[in-house]
Amino acid sequence: MKKLLILVGVLGVIVVGLVVATFMSINPIIEKAVNTAGPKILLTNVHLDKADVSFMSGSGKLQGLVVGSPKGFAAPQTMKLGAVEVKLDTASLTKDVIIIEKVLIASPDLTYEKSGKLDNFTALLNNVQQTVGSGTETGNTAPAKEEAPAESGKGPKVIIRDLLITSAKVNMALTALGGQGMSVTLPDIHLTNIGEESGGATPAEAMQKILGALNGEMTSAVTKALGESVKKLQESVKSASDALKQGDGSGIEKIGEGLKGIMQ
Repeated sequence: MKKLLILVGVLGVIVVGLVVATFMSINPIIEKAVNTAGPKILLTNVHLDKADVSFMSGSGKLQGLVVGSPKGFAAPQTMKLGAVEVKLDTASLTKDVIIIEKVLIASPDLTYEKSGKLDNFTALLNNVQQTVGSGTETGNTAPAKEEAPAESGKGPKVIIRDLLITSAKVNMALTALGGQGMSVTLPDIHLTNIGEESGGATPAEAMQKILGALNGEMTSAVTKALGESVKKLQESVKSASDALKQGDGSGIEKIGEGLKGIMQ
């Protein structure tokens, strides 16, 4: 009887140890996954400072998530997401499809840069589409040289139940203006059940869906803002021209005010 009690006690200690080890290791695993898989999916620098997610509740934050610029663009970063709130279904962490109940990205700083006919978000989306099409993404954290395209589908997939991006501020860096520009706030972007129809999406497929929605809203907002700014400049030029015709020296100031309006 005594030996049985000792055995039960030992098993209890082992179970507790395993639970504690899992609890302690989940955040480093998330950090490593983001910092390793992110660059392979987006084909640019991706860095997460810290993951703080409770294994017991599945709730927490991803802090200091930054996405660099794609090749050919000068801005130091494309996205700075700050703190991203997440809630995971912890029961799914050991399964083939990981369920992410909620993702909330509040007030991210986005940089829209256009050089020639291509903007940086379209370039990022093209990178993700290239990754999805070539099958070079992976769900594990092994070095890239050890991966094979045929194994890309063997990693875990995800279903994101609810994703909300609120108050995203877009800073428009215009190459034609030496990197200077203006800013605009996007309407909220709300996506649900990403990957549900296919029984789970790969991380690249999920990113493609999210980035596609973000790029669509951004293109509309930027086009509208640029159109309004051009209209203001045209009105300033006309006002300045009329003032100069009447001998009013304030015409140049009016043009300056119009240009200032574009920068805001």
